[in-house]
Amino acid sequence: MSNKHIHHIMLMLLFAPAISLIFVIPPLSAAEEVTAIRGGDLYTITGGIIKNGTILIKDGKISDIGQNIEIPEKAKVIEGRGKIVMPGLVAIGAELGVISYPNTTKIADSLD
Repeated sequence: MSNKHIHHIMLMLLFAPAISLIFVIPPLSAAEEVTAIRGGDLYTITGGIIKNGTILIKDGKISDIGQNIEIPEKAKVIEGRGKIVMPGLVAIGAELGVISYPNTTKIADSLD
């Protein structure tokens, strides 16, 4: 192996870990995305019903929930006043409209 090849291999071994960090560490300048849903009645799974509550969502995950939650200045705010909000609740078993049941022609027929 020539000295030129050894030199290139040494450079790759030296810089490979530093270059790989570019893909692993998020940029420090990236702004955190914050959304707040405020004023709704929050139906929680473990904390009961929180009237006139606020949900704070940071980077797609619920970070805080309750009354009198401080909303960051640059947050996107969704007004939930007069609405019921069910944070984290996903109806993964809902089949309405997906499966046809025999002898069922209306939704009301399946609710009886």
